[in-house]
Amino acid sequence: MLLLVDAMLQSLDVISFNLWQVLISLANLLVLYLILKHFLYKPIRKALEKRQQTLDEEYSKAEGARASAQQYEADWNGRMQTAETEADRIVAASEARAQERDRAMLKDAKQRAGEIIRQAEAEAELEKKKAGQEIRQNIIDLSALLAEQVLPGQLDEEGHEALIDSVIRELDKTGSDGAAGYRGRG
Repeated sequence: MLLLVDAMLQSLDVISFNLWQVLISLANLLVLYLILKHFLYKPIRKALEKRQQTLDEEYSKAEGARASAQQYEADWNGRMQTAETEADRIVAASEARAQERDRAMLKDAKQRAGEIIRQAEAEAELEKKKAGQEIRQNIIDLSALLAEQVLPGQLDEEGHEALIDSVIRELDKTGSDGAAGYRGRG
């Protein structure tokens, strides 16, 4: 053990404490610190501050661009909504006009159909009257011919007219039924 203690004491001689060397080392360290601070730290700090300002400006511009893009998107969405509403309104108005046009065309077609039916009925009534008159005329002619053949000398002109008038009265009594019956037989 003694050997070990002796070796330790010899190593302590190597580690001696010299106050002047420590003070000079501290002074060197302080001078080195001040030089590095003046020539390196301040320029690097300024460069970092400039870089930070540049980054802040970039972030600010990006935030402004994002806000502008959001505003543009909101405007665009609003315009799209307005356009969709306007398109819906136009479609609804077009459908309403089309339905009104359809109603008007249907009403016009019904009126025309009614006019055609009335005209056809009027023409049918006119044809019926014409047919009745033709039948009467044919009966008058037939009765006149019959009267001439049956009673050639017995009827004078007044008798002839009286006979025709009586036949016409009989036809008027039967009215249009007789004309329809006559037409149905012929």
